[in-house]
Amino acid sequence: MAAMVRTPGLSAAATLLLLLGAACVVAAAPPRRHRILALIPMSGTSHSFEILAVAGLLATRHNVTVATPAAGLDHTLAAIRRLGADAGPMRVDAVAELPDFRDLMKHIRPSGTASAPTSLHALFRAMARMPAVMAGHCGRLVANTTLMEAWRGFDAVLTFPFCPPAVDSCACVVSHAIGAPLVYSRNMVLLFPPIDVPQMGTGLTRSEVRGTWSGFLQNAATWAVSATARRTLGFLEAHHFWRLRNQLGLPLGSERSGRTCRPWVEVVSSSWLLEEPQPLEPPQVIIGPISARPSHPAIVDAPIAAFAEAAQASGHGLVLVSFGSISDVFGGALDITDYENLALAFADLAPVSVLWQLAPGALPASIKSAQDLPLGSNTVVVPWVPFNDVLGHPATRAVVTHGGLKSMYEALFQGVPMVVLPFVYEQLANGRRAAARGYGLVSPESPAARPKGVRFSRDGLSSLVRKVLTPSPYASAAEQAGAALRLAYDQHRPLERAAEEIELALLHKGYHTISGPGEESAAEMLAKASSRADRLKGDIVRSEAGLRAEL
Repeated sequence: MAAMVRTPGLSAAATLLLLLGAACVVAAAPPRRHRILALIPMSGTSHSFEILAVAGLLATRHNVTVATPAAGLDHTLAAIRRLGADAGPMRVDAVAELPDFRDLMKHIRPSGTASAPTSLHALFRAMARMPAVMAGHCGRLVANTTLMEAWRGFDAVLTFPFCPPAVDSCACVVSHAIGAPLVYSRNMVLLFPPIDVPQMGTGLTRSEVRGTWSGFLQNAATWAVSATARRTLGFLEAHHFWRLRNQLGLPLGSERSGRTCRPWVEVVSSSWLLEEPQPLEPPQVIIGPISARPSHPAIVDAPIAAFAEAAQASGHGLVLVSFGSISDVFGGALDITDYENLALAFADLAPVSVLWQLAPGALPASIKSAQDLPLGSNTVVVPWVPFNDVLGHPATRAVVTHGGLKSMYEALFQGVPMVVLPFVYEQLANGRRAAARGYGLVSPESPAARPKGVRFSRDGLSSLVRKVLTPSPYASAAEQAGAALRLAYDQHRPLERAAEEIELALLHKGYHTISGPGEESAAEMLAKASSRADRLKGDIVRSEAGLRAEL
């Protein structure tokens, strides 16, 4: 029988009142304001939108500094402005040592162009070049002692693992150098599922993997290639960052386990509506797509709003065409024949209206402007479009997209079926997942899917778009997925959940991280790294003093 502890001289009622009063004082205590460094390892990608959205919400109750590549400062500031009331005040530092995505692509592509990898083999080759390039940038970054000193004292480094498997990275080096834990916000699919889960890019369903020998063998072969590539990439990452870590006196970690840079938490901006069911690693939390949200009641761009209203009034509707935030990079995979056939295919959709977002830099040099293309009277080309608001307009019946995860989730949220024209291997994998669930179709003539020498055809593309136009089974499946995403959004916004998971991780010092027997915890590793960095700083100061004395 449990014993009741009484306070001498106080009645039970008085003791209870004291306890309740103490609880109220604790509950009323304001939460600690953390100092958070939002580190954008490279600008010009959709990943930076997710980081800035999470950082903006955290800034409403914490002190947040955004470190962005100097080359992408305008891009970052524009993204922050679009956050509106969801963002608090943030300090923005332009860092010359951080790379721009377009410049980085030129370094990792053998041709020296900014085009992206279109096959699994090309993807792995590009990723294999990434660690060496990133380590070079990182060396220049940490050599900026003024910047490193200014960043010391932050409670966390919020970033994303751009180059899986993230055994080591510049963000991790910075994290250890300034003594702050890593927290990840990732808007990529889970790249390395178990062998019994459909692998990235196979296009297989779970029933095909588990129910047919051909499906199982194809999936197992892809898993073996992926596992080998993951180990190879992990070795390359550890190798290229080893010298830098050795110079700084930072912990090298366990290269074999791949746990050198475990984050305290990794919020994954995705949903099981596209992800295959599979176990998650301890730090990972799937929170839902951050960028998917209700559209505004009215489209802010007046000409686009008028075009959408006219399409709705006609009763034929609207098809939105967009190749994402870096369409000028992807556009390099298309030639003049591709663009002409795209324009002719969209013209053939009349009387359905077509709104085509086309960045001027995406066109081949032989095409001076979009007006040189054989556009139909039903097609309007614009350099920018409020993507989510047009998707949510009642006139929009389908979207033609490159297959970026952010764009696909925004389309699904609004219940809009899609035709996917993937430019790179990752987008092809996303498109195949969507097609397997009935949300749309993937063009076999796209750069990431077509054999060498094949181009977009006028009839092939127009027929795909007609198949998904509402009413269709694809529209029904997309609307069902949209209803699920909207319900989850109404119950708990993914952006709010991302901020809460990060705050919980900081409160509990990495409560998602599990250390095995004989392994250092994340907090122990960071304490040791910070101590080594302090000793190194002391050595440098003493060396400088000695040199001055000799001079």
